[in-house]
Amino acid sequence: MSIVGDKTRLAFEIGAYWKSSKQHQHINVWLAGRHLTAEDDLVYLPSFYTHLEEEIVVVESASWRRTDFAGMSQEEIFRHLENDECHNHRVLRYDATVCRFDSFYFEEGTNGVFLCSTWPPDQEAGHVFGVQISRSEFLSVLKELLSKLSGSWV
Repeated sequence: MSIVGDKTRLAFEIGAYWKSSKQHQHINVWLAGRHLTAEDDLVYLPSFYTHLEEEIVVVESASWRRTDFAGMSQEEIFRHLENDECHNHRVLRYDATVCRFDSFYFEEGTNGVFLCSTWPPDQEAGHVFGVQISRSEFLSVLKELLSKLSGSWV
């Protein structure tokens, strides 16, 4: 088992392969100290890996992520981003496993912010929570995760 990142901020825990399959692996996600994949941590690696690669490219070129939400609460910002038809700020959507929550990343000035809300059966489903994390820290975690995953699924 290997942990990438900091569980109090953003972290991924890379676990064992499922049974004898090299295409399925246990990967847990934490954001702001919350274990987001407690219900289901099994990912389909070809999808997860490919979407992770794509997200790294998007986050690296993310000048469009700069926004001004001055005076808005976390819940108001989250609902605004959730209703944005182009979903430019949606992150961490790599596989069905990580679809148990919605998360968004945006930058305000020099600060990067993650906002997240979990789905049922989570006891706090619908509650919005967040953490500040710079784009460089976000990218560092994603790139380290990618480097530790196998790209070979045969």
